[in-house]
Amino acid sequence: MGKLKDEDGKLLKPLTLQKTKYLPALENKVWENPHSPESEIDIEIKRIFKREKIDIKIIKRESDNDTKFELFQRLNTGGSKLSDQEVRNCMLLMQNKNAYFWLKDLSTNPEFSITVPISDKQSEECYDQELATRFFIQRHSDDQIRKEHSDVAPYLNAELNRLFNEKSDFNYDHEKEIFLATFKIANSALGDDAFKKFNHNKGKYEGALSLPVYEAMSVALSKLIETKKFDEATLIELFKDKTKELTQTQEFLTSQEKRVRPLDRMVQMSAIGQAILK
Repeated sequence: MGKLKDEDGKLLKPLTLQKTKYLPALENKVWENPHSPESEIDIEIKRIFKREKIDIKIIKRESDNDTKFELFQRLNTGGSKLSDQEVRNCMLLMQNKNAYFWLKDLSTNPEFSITVPISDKQSEECYDQELATRFFIQRHSDDQIRKEHSDVAPYLNAELNRLFNEKSDFNYDHEKEIFLATFKIANSALGDDAFKKFNHNKGKYEGALSLPVYEAMSVALSKLIETKKFDEATLIELFKDKTKELTQTQEFLTSQEKRVRPLDRMVQMSAIGQAILK
């Protein structure tokens, strides 16, 4: 409506709307525009908005981040439920908006996007940002936090709060450099096959992006890059060979059994990847 103020007390521009399935006429409409009345929302729709009520919960700025996260999750019911990563994004905006925009920017990196092909639905649910989040969490996982959790989602939430709070010593410049180098090499090596399973009977990569392969090989490659033991050309060839080798190792095959909990599998992948890519 053009009533919202930014952190400096200045009025923000009114939202320019997008069309919806049932209200295509909303495309490029605004609440109010004296200079272009034809671009304004229809008076009947305005009236409906004005009559609606919004339930508001006020969370004090000094509140604990875990408390904010829990309240946000409790309120996130009804209508279109947010994905776990969408909730994390909202919480990261509250906690450290610079970290949020940093992470969002990396998740749109072209070489990262090529190597992690995801569906339109997954993109809408911010799965690309979840994959980027998992990359950094697995690079800097905390054993104590892992022991306190049995499920992946709460574990990722806790690690996100630890890594990206404003008091952490997370080295954004270094981590960005490693992230970009990792997915540049993965893309140069295999493109959109980089994190798919290799079918040894057919002699080719197939299927969709494999989360276990991604968790094993992306982190392992990033760690190897940090050692500076190999040049880029050698890393590309190593990555090609080892992604094929990964899916036929007994450790990998055992980790894929149904009795293995997803969080335990996630931890195992980092170890398996680093053992094979060295």
